[in-house]
Amino acid sequence: MTETKRNSLSRLIPGKYRRKIGNHRLYQKWLKDREDRNYLKQRQSEIPELKWELGPRCPQVCVEANRAQVGHLLHLFGGYVHDCATMSRKHHQLNLKTGKWTDMGPVPELMPETHNAIISDNKRYIYSVSGQLGPHCSPSVPYCFKFDMQTHEWSRLPDLPESRYMPMIFFNDDRIHVIGGSMPDRCSPAEDYWTLHVKNGVVMDEDWQMQPIKVDGRTHTPCLYRDDEFYIFGGQKGDVPPVEGCEEYFCQFEGTKDLVLDIVQKVNLETGSVTELSPMPLALSHTEYSIVEAQDKIIITSGTLHRTVLNDQILMYDISNDEWSIIGKTPHAMKKTCTAYYNGWLYIIAGQNAKCDLDRRPGIVTNTVWRARIDHLL
Repeated sequence: MTETKRNSLSRLIPGKYRRKIGNHRLYQKWLKDREDRNYLKQRQSEIPELKWELGPRCPQVCVEANRAQVGHLLHLFGGYVHDCATMSRKHHQLNLKTGKWTDMGPVPELMPETHNAIISDNKRYIYSVSGQLGPHCSPSVPYCFKFDMQTHEWSRLPDLPESRYMPMIFFNDDRIHVIGGSMPDRCSPAEDYWTLHVKNGVVMDEDWQMQPIKVDGRTHTPCLYRDDEFYIFGGQKGDVPPVEGCEEYFCQFEGTKDLVLDIVQKVNLETGSVTELSPMPLALSHTEYSIVEAQDKIIITSGTLHRTVLNDQILMYDISNDEWSIIGKTPHAMKKTCTAYYNGWLYIIAGQNAKCDLDRRPGIVTNTVWRARIDHLL
């Protein structure tokens, strides 16, 4: 929005209130909400499949944040702020019943802000495993943490045997399962599979246990564990490396390539047998926190088709029939959003918008929350 247009909008607010709020955050929120609503009015006719509306704006502008949903509570951690140079160390909670955000304070000092694998036990505890600590393309670290949703306290878990960028993760039968990701060089796919026994938040293993099964190495990959099977959806091999010898770990975007995948696999983690399922309609990556289960369907939104091309299609997978469909579009083509599903509503939180509808390259980082009902499509 131009400054002239912003000033003209501000004149719509009665003068006595405008003088009081000035650059106050409530005034800035009002302007952003108005801008998003005006955009949606223009865009909605082009994306009629879903009726989008503005949700409760996230307190933090962020992309590549991490999330865990437990019932009606969505927890959001870290992320890049505006660009790769600035990191968020915030932890916010969204109550999906009331639409209210709560500032939960900072994450622990050594907890990665991005590329960490986060999962909950769907009861009381949220676990963070490894990831990238610092801006740009900083090194990965093996540090692991536990958050108690009742006491709101953080504590350490045993370090992962070797650090990883954005591994796959799930929780089952009192064990944290961590699979794949990228090696410490940030580019090479890892195939390791580790588990840690935690019962009611108490660590029962002295250290992470290496499992004999090797899984096709990927990163930035959505996954889930269901009916004793591990499902893997797309993702990528490779990632942006740091500039060699650069002490600030600036990212080397030129000259490296990622292989974005449409491959879907079902893995039996006891035998190692792999079943190839119907491929995704799109090769898609950076959707690890953009996947939700809605009844017996899997919904995947946003993501990257290519490092510089963002996606606006919403994919739905019917596990029972091994069938994919495209059920609509997001308001913007977007990258690395966090999604939630609650009571028939699909939520899309923060992330990075494309430059415009005709230019799908990464643009502004946002704190907008969109939501739409999808229960009629399930």
